Amino acid sequence: MRRSLLLSLICWAFIGGGTPIALAQPQGKILPGYSPGFLGEYFADTVFRNKVHTRLDANTDMNYWLDSPAPGIYTDKYAVRWTGRLTAPQTGRYTLQAIADDGVRVWIGGKLVMNEWRLQKANRILVSPPFKLTQNQQYEVKVEYFNGKTANYLRLYWAFEEEEPTPLDKRHVQARPPGQVGPGPQLAKKADKKVPAEATASLKKPAAEAKPKKPAGQSAKPQTEARAETVAALPKPEPPKPSTYEGLTPGETVVIENLQFEQSSYKLTGNYQQVLERLLNTLKKYPQLAVTIIGHTDNVGQADKNLRLSQQRAGVVKTYLVAHGIAEPRLQAVGQGGQQPVAPNQDEAGRQKNRRVEFKVQ
Repeated sequence: MRRSLLLSLICWAFIGGGTPIALAQPQGKILPGYSPGFLGEYFADTVFRNKVHTRLDANTDMNYWLDSPAPGIYTDKYAVRWTGRLTAPQTGRYTLQAIADDGVRVWIGGKLVMNEWRLQKANRILVSPPFKLTQNQQYEVKVEYFNGKTANYLRLYWAFEEEEPTPLDKRHVQARPPGQVGPGPQLAKKADKKVPAEATASLKKPAAEAKPKKPAGQSAKPQTEARAETVAALPKPEPPKPSTYEGLTPGETVVIENLQFEQSSYKLTGNYQQVLERLLNTLKKYPQLAVTIIGHTDNVGQADKNLRLSQQRAGVVKTYLVAHGIAEPRLQAVGQGGQQPVAPNQDEAGRQKNRRVEFKVQ
């Protein structure tokens, strides 16, 4: 039974097959100020501290490899929190089923009904204990997901009684779109604390001392005015111009110098923002320019793993540019592994030159 359920869910997840029996139609009325779907909050960490993006999502699906799920998010070590109101179509017992890589947990009506908060691969079905819902009643729903490393995947379903599972999505959930969240409770004003008179006496400004008279013939112009005139007379420095690549020609390949990654990883390190700023400024200055980002490695290790790593590193650069306003169709990301060295791999100096990311003008 469990094996067949997993196979069914995988089929729905990847090829969209199957027609749900009881939950196919939208359930309940849309509340004023709400829209079908979840309010998705995206965090550039796995502990929900650094929120970088908010949007309305039709579902909680995750299936990204080299692409970013949202602006400001890379392909690993991030978290998402979805919230909304769930309408129960029937009274009875429900279960949640999930396929996840990595952690997922779900609250319905304030009750934690699924808690699979750990690193794991999406190769098995996760099933919650049964929980009861009442027909047409609305429940606050919260789904949290984190991806710890490399591949990420999430498909979330629910099932009524013994019926087939169906995706938990905008047909059953509604939320306030970003920017339409209602005002929160008014904070009580802090009471003014009375300060004893003896405590304030010492805080009074001392009497101004008599200013010495200016010598005869000295200008009566205040020093602040004279200083202001001096500063105004000085030429204002021009702001530095954004650094760009100039004179690019179609087919030209340029190495992105000093772009650093963690060892055997595609996580950017060092001052990568400043390094990538030059390419970012170039793409903004020339909106018709399109480039292919190419990742390379040395020849140490297995060739298939090096190829995958080079693809991931190129993909992270693409993700960074898209997150900073560059249209995705202008960018392609590919990996060459260790197939195109620019230096001998016999020593570390040569291998370091081969571990590079380039862009090619299309």
